Amino acid sequence: MGEAVETLRGMSGHFDLIFNDIDKSSYPASLPAIESRLRPSGVLIVDNLLWSGKVLDPGDRSPETQGVRELTRLLRESDQWISSIVPIRDGVLLAYKR
Repeated sequence: MGEAVETLRGMSGHFDLIFNDIDKSSYPASLPAIESRLRPSGVLIVDNLLWSGKVLDPGDRSPETQGVRELTRLLRESDQWISSIVPIRDGVLLAYKR
C-alpha cells in the first residue's frame, strides 16, 4: 500500500505491462518512472484519456485536464512510444514502448 508512483520507483526489475489510473494532474510526472520500469516492447495503459470530453474544451484549464493533455502530448511527441487512444467509455490510451 502506498502512493503508486513512489512505489514503482522503489521497485526493482522491469514490467511488461503498466496500468496508470492515478490522479490525472499527476499523469505527466508519472511518465519518467513508468519509462524506467517498463521494458522495451512493454505496454502502458492509461485510463480516462477523453476525460468526459473535457480535453476538447479549450476553456477547461483545471490541473486534471491539463495533466491528461500533457501526458498525451508527451507520448505523442516522443520517439520512444507508439500510442493510440481507444474511444471506449472515457477513453483508454494504449502505448507501446519501443
